[in-house]
Amino acid sequence: MTPLLPAPGLLSGLSLKLEYLNPSLSIKHRSLPTTLLERARAGRISRDATLVIMTAGSAGVSVAWAASQIGCKALLLMPDSAPDSVVNYARWLGAEVERRPHPQLQELLDAHRGMPGSHVVEQLSDPELIGHYREVGEELLRQAPGLAAVTVSAGTCASLMGIAEALAPAGVPVYAVEPAEAAVLSGEPWRPHNIPGLAPPAPT
Repeated sequence: MTPLLPAPGLLSGLSLKLEYLNPSLSIKHRSLPTTLLERARAGRISRDATLVIMTAGSAGVSVAWAASQIGCKALLLMPDSAPDSVVNYARWLGAEVERRPHPQLQELLDAHRGMPGSHVVEQLSDPELIGHYREVGEELLRQAPGLAAVTVSAGTCASLMGIAEALAPAGVPVYAVEPAEAAVLSGEPWRPHNIPGLAPPAPT
């Protein structure tokens, strides 16, 4: 369980949940390593496999961490705008990183689907991944009795959907936060912005 702390210098009653304290430094650790390690134990991922993911950064680091535990390889397909700090950390964990313009990343990912030895990690369409984020919402209910609302930054929205599922029975609303320059969920077109991991451009 990650801590919930008052947000210093901000509005009274506002708290932050410190998901960067997870072992792979991201909320993605709640779902990706758990799912991939379960698949490895079930024999669905072998040490000869390569985990492949298209990611803006944090999910890739969690996949790299999982691969290091399984003993297999990881290939992270990242936009050329990905921060050097994230890329360097992923490589330190043993992952191979390909940085390309987004359309090229989609082509690379598609090439790996069905390729022998490649296990493509699908953040947007895998219900197993979304389900694991429910525990974040359940923790919030225990840590903050009387919780009024939750905001979650929106990348793939997998974590947001899992948290919202957990909070819905309690009637707690969940709000997605996205860059003003790329308010994709609000129906606006994607435009370049400087917040890594949020509002990734749509596949072409």
